[in-house]
Amino acid sequence: MPTTISSWVQTQRASQEKWQKDALEKEENFLIISAFEQLLNNQLSAYSTASRIDGIVSPRLISGLRASVGSIWGLFADATKHFGASHTQQLADVILAIRELPDVVNEKGYKVIRFGKVVWRGMPDLGWIFAEHGVQINGTDGMTYDVPLCLLRR
Repeated sequence: MPTTISSWVQTQRASQEKWQKDALEKEENFLIISAFEQLLNNQLSAYSTASRIDGIVSPRLISGLRASVGSIWGLFADATKHFGASHTQQLADVILAIRELPDVVNEKGYKVIRFGKVVWRGMPDLGWIFAEHGVQINGTDGMTYDVPLCLLRR
């Protein structure tokens, strides 16, 4: 039975409740899950989703209180697994929109770097998250497609 958007949202929220120990990051991730829900329900554009994600996590990235953006990519990878065939363009457009966001600059005026890559342009953690999740999209034509490498490169 295919996953519905609402059941995916419930599963992601339950996972955050169980595994995320940082209360602020948990709350941020709940807001990001809501943004993905609105995107998948055609209530939010890819650009607006990217901007919303930026607005949610940038304050703690700027202050140095958020260590990574990997959980965002984990949510994205899971959404791709479940909805990649039906929402391919929307999900790809979110990645492109995030990549085009202005670089996050910390309180001292330096670009925020995670794992050697600038947030957002460098898309830190994205490649290893997709490698870890082994994301493939099962097309409606019966074929299996890997996520295009162009989305994983800087």
